[in-house]
Amino acid sequence: MRVPVRADDVTPEWLTALLAAERPGVEVVDLEIVSRTQGAATRLRVRPTYAPGRDAGLPARLFVKTSLTKRMLVADPHLYVTEVRFYEQIRPTLDCETPAVYGVALDETTGRFAVVTEDLAQRGASFPSAHSGLRAADVAPLLTTCARLHAANWALRDLAHRYPWLETTATGKTARWWIEESRALVDDELRQPYKAAAFAAGRRSLDAVYEAFARLQE
Repeated sequence: MRVPVRADDVTPEWLTALLAAERPGVEVVDLEIVSRTQGAATRLRVRPTYAPGRDAGLPARLFVKTSLTKRMLVADPHLYVTEVRFYEQIRPTLDCETPAVYGVALDETTGRFAVVTEDLAQRGASFPSAHSGLRAADVAPLLTTCARLHAANWALRDLAHRYPWLETTATGKTARWWIEESRALVDDELRQPYKAAAFAAGRRSLDAVYEAFARLQE
């Protein structure tokens, strides 16, 4: 499945092909991008128009997470491979709340991806930021969901055999990038005077920080 790399690639034809893998017979004839936000990934809320009788039970609003940038904005492009594989292989085995997923696409060479899910805003979900402020009662359901997610496969001896792409904090491409390759990026960041000053205030060498980080990951 071709993964979009620019906004012009997100077309009715592309969305039809992606959705049809799981929903045969679906046909999108028009597509409106309702909103777009950009972080490490591109997030699109879209309103598809389906051909008469060919919505395949899909909702009127969808959420597309992808990477519509000239270069991947995450320093480690392998990051989203794990996310796509989770939705594709692990999520169907879980008994816990996750977004409904309608289609995934992945280019393992570049790390570019696309995930199409329900638009959780349509369920009244809120999306707090670091400035929002949360109560313990707000966080408790999330922690319960995380616990159920992890408990389903906790300490299984054949976990690595079931999911050979699965990484840990100390093994896999993402871990190697953070422990072995991210130093050049950090060095570049610390050339900015205000960041260098903030780091110097911690009275630790970068070597010591990286040694401690590797131990923490282990």
